[in-house]
Amino acid sequence: MFASNLGADTFTLAELLQQGFSNNYGIKLVKIEEEIVTNSYTLGNAGYLPTIDLAAGINNNHANTHTESLDGTENRVYGNRTAVGSLGAYLNWTLFDGFKTQTIYNKLEGQTELAQIRTRQQIENYASELIAEYYNLVQQKIRLRNLNSALALSRERLRIVESRYNIGLASGLDLSQARADFNADSSVMLQQELSVRNQ
Repeated sequence: MFASNLGADTFTLAELLQQGFSNNYGIKLVKIEEEIVTNSYTLGNAGYLPTIDLAAGINNNHANTHTESLDGTENRVYGNRTAVGSLGAYLNWTLFDGFKTQTIYNKLEGQTELAQIRTRQQIENYASELIAEYYNLVQQKIRLRNLNSALALSRERLRIVESRYNIGLASGLDLSQARADFNADSSVMLQQELSVRNQ
């Protein structure tokens, strides 16, 4: 969830949570979805408000006419154009629709509440995961510190047993056991350092 260089001794939990809340795409996505649903929760979308429809049109006619009278004269008109425009506004308002409007409004309200719950749930899930990871890292670092102390004790024990062996007060078995314990503690310490680094 976060790299070891962002570990418990570098950032506080509050700083990690704040940074995570502002950068997490899952949280950003549910917040956007909540905003969309909240913006849809209006009286107009439920059908309570009147609607206004505007209509405009234009009708163009282009005609060529040719007339011939009884005396033989011809009359020709080319490019006779007429244009007729129309503009209309219509107000529609449903006074009663069998409670359909109220049902739609209640549905929009429910969708808004559900979106808020989803957002809160996403934030809480993210926070719980981040807190668990954070305290796991803290616990691993405490374990590393304890293993470091144990390794220091093993190193001191090995030094004492080697000194005692050199002056003849300890057996070879004691020295072998002290070396085996030191090597085992060193191995556990290295594994724990790797575990902390991979958090």
